[in-house]
Amino acid sequence: MSKFTFSSDSLPERDRLEATSHFVSALGGKTTIKPYSEDFHFRLEGGAFAGMYWVAARGSSMLVDCAGEGQLADFIAIGFNRIGYGLRYRGADMTLQSGDAGLRMLGLPAVYTSVMPIGGVAVAFPAEEIFRRLRTKDCAFAPLLRGVTPGLQLLRQYLDGLEHDGVLSNPAEQWLFASHVLDLLALVLGANADALEQARRGGVRAARLKVAKDYIDAHLLDTDLSDQTVAAHLCVSDRYVRLLFSDEGMSCKSYIDRQRLAKAYAMLSNPVSAGLKIIDLAYRCGFNDITTFNRQFRTRYGMTPSEAREGRWVGGGGR
Repeated sequence: MSKFTFSSDSLPERDRLEATSHFVSALGGKTTIKPYSEDFHFRLEGGAFAGMYWVAARGSSMLVDCAGEGQLADFIAIGFNRIGYGLRYRGADMTLQSGDAGLRMLGLPAVYTSVMPIGGVAVAFPAEEIFRRLRTKDCAFAPLLRGVTPGLQLLRQYLDGLEHDGVLSNPAEQWLFASHVLDLLALVLGANADALEQARRGGVRAARLKVAKDYIDAHLLDTDLSDQTVAAHLCVSDRYVRLLFSDEGMSCKSYIDRQRLAKAYAMLSNPVSAGLKIIDLAYRCGFNDITTFNRQFRTRYGMTPSEAREGRWVGGGGR
């Protein structure tokens, strides 16, 4: 995968605006930037893989005037900003709030305005890849998608992986990820019958599984973490959660236990936790039974927690 990063921070202040405009223009067509603050700064990172582009941008308040055309003229982009911003596109002015998304044919001009520091993520796909999944092409020209649009937040949560987790290095996994994003975007815009079925089997399940795992990882210390609490967070049934994890060859509970054990192993290996009793460490990792913790730890890592703390391996080692 080809990656790119641009930051104005290392440049002299007098050169930052021109260099930023030049870099952005090279990506998506001639772009003019007007800063709204004296301390102008801009950082953009992204990449190209599986026929798509993604960018994550942060910067000071600014107006960005895009002339359209350029090397991505046949692409459609969807972008999320962490705060609201103004968009002038196809003869209309509109305001997007936090949680909304903006959709744009990159061959058409547009003006983005933010009076607050910007920060968001966008992805772009060949227009034809989206059109063939929709009931009608007109759906793809609606520039404003409100945050309450069905499926939009699920798409945003899935895209968060690009910025927070990085893009998968395996080309096959990259194509699968891109396919899932297209599934979700088609669902948001109005999928045709074939794409709707594909989205339910592919992108929707993958996105919900990711959200479920993210929720579990963030709540490992909750002693009541279970299929039920995960289902409540996803607004789906317990059975649906069990089916999600069965596709991974495990149960939701086994995933929870595995993540808790990994956290415990990391703490046992960290000198910062050296003074913490193992029983207290187990409780801090979400286990409420030291016997169960010891048994599961030995099964997974081939040693006792005490041996892990001492750095002594037993049997075949960790799995």
